[in-house]
Amino acid sequence: MPLKDKNYDMVDLCKFIACICIVCIHTAAFSDFVSGGYYYVASCVFRIAVPFFFVTSGFFYGRKLTRGTTGKRKNLLCRYIKRLGIPLIFWEIVNIAIEVLKQLFIKKLSVGAVIRNVVQSIVFYPYGALWYVQALLIAVIIITYVYERGWLNECLLISAGLYLIGLLGNTYYFLVAGTGLQKIVDKYLTVFVSTRNAVFVALYFVSAGVRIAEYIEKNGSFKVKRWHTAVLYCLFVLETFVVKNYSSADDKSMFIAFLVLIPALFITVEESNLKVKNAKLLRSYSTGIYFMHKAVIHIWLLAFSLIDFEVGETAEFVIVFASCFIACSVAYKINNKKINMLIK
Repeated sequence: MPLKDKNYDMVDLCKFIACICIVCIHTAAFSDFVSGGYYYVASCVFRIAVPFFFVTSGFFYGRKLTRGTTGKRKNLLCRYIKRLGIPLIFWEIVNIAIEVLKQLFIKKLSVGAVIRNVVQSIVFYPYGALWYVQALLIAVIIITYVYERGWLNECLLISAGLYLIGLLGNTYYFLVAGTGLQKIVDKYLTVFVSTRNAVFVALYFVSAGVRIAEYIEKNGSFKVKRWHTAVLYCLFVLETFVVKNYSSADDKSMFIAFLVLIPALFITVEESNLKVKNAKLLRSYSTGIYFMHKAVIHIWLLAFSLIDFEVGETAEFVIVFASCFIACSVAYKINNKKINMLIK
């Protein structure tokens, strides 16, 4: 089905579900109920969210990129940078303020250490889970450049290789542990914090999304049998089982299976033409909740600490998600243009 005749309600619904998964990760939701199996809940369900977001963002950017001329593509890129750059800067300032207070008065770090941490976060790994937005913007800039030159397939191949290298600084750290490469990886992580960034993660998944959009634009559809996606998911679950007890760096969120599973999963969802009530509103919620949820987490944790009140992980998730949902609902009801730029 041509792109212009499609509805993407199921994609919007899945983005909303992915947003819920991200809040679950950052609150460790359900870990207090399934402590022994939480690794599998987090890895096999929640961890799919971020790469799915990247592919989705690449797809919708790619829809416009594939139709534009050189001049239009430059304008498209500028609008995209503005649309994501403004909320990125705003929420980064909010999260920096929270982190500075936390590091100074709770962690008791020196002013110099706090300044170094803030600079490092701004340049390499923004506070507030905003690394995703930073990585997306950088990836889109690179992809727009390579698309203009007809190098998208080469970019996809190279970025897949970079993703595999990035695994060594995450789930597959055990492959370099105890070798000469460990020192290189450790030094990299000391400076750059994580391999979850534009180069090692976003570039591949955003490129995949753009390539899917390009293919559908030219051929009308991109068919993936659902059972193929189911088999890929089973292989992914098997991978999480195999690597479970091996040492890792960072958060153990990058898996080899994602290279094929996430694009296949997106195509499976994209092929659906089912109508979902208020799908566009769910899309807005997924954006707004993502941007504000980390700040809301810190605010609630601070409030609980002040009254010496302990709350379980799942309860924390419910409180945080409900707070974000209500805040977004009120903002959307007000419908102020400047507010909407930050959460919509």
